[in-house]
Amino acid sequence: MLEIIFENSEIIVINKAAGIESVPSQNKGLSLAELLQRDRKNEKILPVHRLDRDTSGTIIFAKSDGTLTQLEDLFRLRNTTKRYLGLCVGIPRNPAGTIRRNLSKWSGGHKPVRVIKGGKGLPAETDYQLLCANTEFGASLLLFTPHQGRTHQIRVHAEALGRPIIGDDQYGDRDFNRLIKELTGLKRQALHAWTLEFSGLKLTEVPAGFRAAVPEDMSVTCDRLFTGWQQILEKV
Repeated sequence: MLEIIFENSEIIVINKAAGIESVPSQNKGLSLAELLQRDRKNEKILPVHRLDRDTSGTIIFAKSDGTLTQLEDLFRLRNTTKRYLGLCVGIPRNPAGTIRRNLSKWSGGHKPVRVIKGGKGLPAETDYQLLCANTEFGASLLLFTPHQGRTHQIRVHAEALGRPIIGDDQYGDRDFNRLIKELTGLKRQALHAWTLEFSGLKLTEVPAGFRAAVPEDMSVTCDRLFTGWQQILEKV
């Protein structure tokens, strides 16, 4: 099932489900790019960026080389704003802030990305904002805005903040993850690419931004943990 947010002759924007690769990989099963290409045999389907396998949300594909170049330039020049919703273990001490931690280069597979100290590594900054908190259970819903697109950036920065993403067994709290799984059925990292906005987009009849509806597994978990979370999102 492909949830199409927007499509025209130039681009296609999908609300990617968790559990599927953005592009072909060594994992079994067709990737999102391959599924789209299978249904659109006479069109080019060109990935502009990627999301982790178990991250859901907004992802965009170009339908021509020229469109791909323009969109890649916008990402490279940071003329895009990506906002993610993340369910986190615990509640941050400050309701908003910026996480600045240089990161190691991802070497592929299941090898983790690490925080690199001493001014080395790849520069990375991520803004966060507290949206909802459950003090009794010890969980929060955060809005993350990464300034770069490093592999696993938000997941590693959330860990560095001391508030790892719920469901993330690679960088998070496995005991807490099992508790949430038993409580709500959540089986993956609770990270969702909620919005994607462009500055300087020159494509015809294409909106300057897109929003992907929160998937059922995260929605069910939010319903269990936070009163009025949907109304809060409407005001963000």
